Amino acid sequence: MSRRLIGLTAAGALAIGAFATPTPSAASPVIIPWIIAAGVGGLVIGAVAANAAEQNAIRERGTVTVGPDRPLSCHFVRQQTRRGMQRVQVCD
Repeated sequence: MSRRLIGLTAAGALAIGAFATPTPSAASPVIIPWIIAAGVGGLVIGAVAANAAEQNAIRERGTVTVGPDRPLSCHFVRQQTRRGMQRVQVCD
Protein backbone atom coordinates (compact mmCIF):
# COMPACT_ATOMS: atom_id res chain seq x y z
CA MET A 1 0.00 0.00 0.00
CA SER A 2 2.76 2.46 0.87
CA ARG A 3 4.56 1.81 -2.44
CA ARG A 4 1.38 2.65 -4.32
CA LEU A 5 0.95 5.82 -2.32
CA ILE A 6 4.54 6.88 -2.96
CA GLY A 7 4.17 6.13 -6.67
CA LEU A 8 0.93 8.08 -6.95
CA THR A 9 2.41 11.02 -5.07
CA ALA A 10 5.47 11.08 -7.32
CA ALA A 11 3.32 10.82 -10.45
CA GLY A 12 1.13 13.66 -9.22
CA ALA A 13 4.14 15.85 -8.49
CA LEU A 14 5.55 15.18 -11.96
CA ALA A 15 2.19 15.95 -13.59
CA ILE A 16 1.84 19.23 -11.72
CA GLY A 17 5.43 20.13 -12.62
CA ALA A 18 4.84 19.34 -16.29
CA PHE A 19 1.69 21.43 -16.60
CA ALA A 20 2.66 24.32 -14.34
CA THR A 21 3.25 27.65 -16.03
CA PRO A 22 6.95 28.48 -16.07
CA THR A 23 7.94 31.85 -14.63
CA PRO A 24 11.30 33.61 -14.63
CA SER A 25 13.39 32.74 -11.61
CA ALA A 26 14.20 35.46 -9.12
CA ALA A 27 16.48 33.68 -6.64
CA SER A 28 18.87 36.00 -4.90
CA PRO A 29 22.39 34.75 -4.08
CA VAL A 30 21.55 34.94 -0.36
CA ILE A 31 18.93 32.17 -0.57
CA ILE A 32 21.16 29.55 -2.22
CA PRO A 33 23.17 28.67 0.96
CA TRP A 34 19.87 28.29 2.85
CA ILE A 35 18.59 25.83 0.25
CA ILE A 36 21.81 23.82 0.43
CA ALA A 37 21.74 23.84 4.25
CA ALA A 38 18.12 22.63 4.25
CA GLY A 39 19.00 19.75 1.91
CA VAL A 40 22.03 18.68 3.97
CA GLY A 41 20.05 19.02 7.20
CA GLY A 42 17.28 16.83 5.79
CA LEU A 43 19.79 14.15 4.83
CA VAL A 44 21.40 14.22 8.29
CA ILE A 45 18.06 14.04 10.11
CA GLY A 46 16.93 11.17 7.86
CA ALA A 47 20.15 9.24 8.48
CA VAL A 48 19.87 9.72 12.25
CA ALA A 49 16.23 8.60 12.27
CA ALA A 50 17.00 5.51 10.14
CA ASN A 51 19.92 4.57 12.39
CA ALA A 52 17.82 4.97 15.54
CA ALA A 53 15.04 2.83 14.08
CA GLU A 54 17.53 0.09 13.19
CA GLN A 55 19.05 0.06 16.68
CA ASN A 56 15.61 -0.26 18.31
CA ALA A 57 14.55 -3.17 16.10
CA ILE A 58 13.88 -6.40 17.93
CA ARG A 59 16.27 -9.19 17.03
CA GLU A 60 14.19 -12.36 16.86
CA ARG A 61 16.65 -14.74 15.28
CA GLY A 62 18.09 -17.97 16.55
CA THR A 63 16.84 -21.07 18.29
CA VAL A 64 16.15 -21.30 22.00
CA THR A 65 15.92 -24.73 23.61
CA VAL A 66 14.87 -25.05 27.24
CA GLY A 67 15.28 -28.29 29.12
CA PRO A 68 17.67 -31.21 29.00
CA ASP A 69 15.90 -33.17 26.23
CA ARG A 70 14.85 -32.19 22.74
CA PRO A 71 11.09 -31.70 22.33
CA LEU A 72 9.10 -34.56 20.82
CA SER A 73 6.61 -32.67 18.64
CA CYS A 74 6.90 -29.23 17.08
CA HIS A 75 4.62 -27.17 14.89
CA PHE A 76 4.61 -23.67 13.41
CA VAL A 77 2.12 -20.95 14.33
CA ARG A 78 1.72 -17.37 13.18
CA GLN A 79 2.41 -14.78 15.87
CA GLN A 80 1.97 -11.00 15.87
CA THR A 81 5.26 -9.12 16.42
CA ARG A 82 6.35 -5.51 16.02
CA ARG A 83 7.39 -6.23 12.44
CA GLY A 84 4.11 -7.92 11.54
CA MET A 85 3.02 -11.53 11.45
CA GLN A 86 5.80 -14.13 11.65
CA ARG A 87 6.01 -17.90 11.73
CA VAL A 88 7.14 -19.18 15.13
CA GLN A 89 8.03 -22.78 15.98
CA VAL A 90 6.25 -24.13 19.07
CA CYS A 91 7.38 -27.42 20.56
CA ASP A 92 5.39 -29.49 23.07
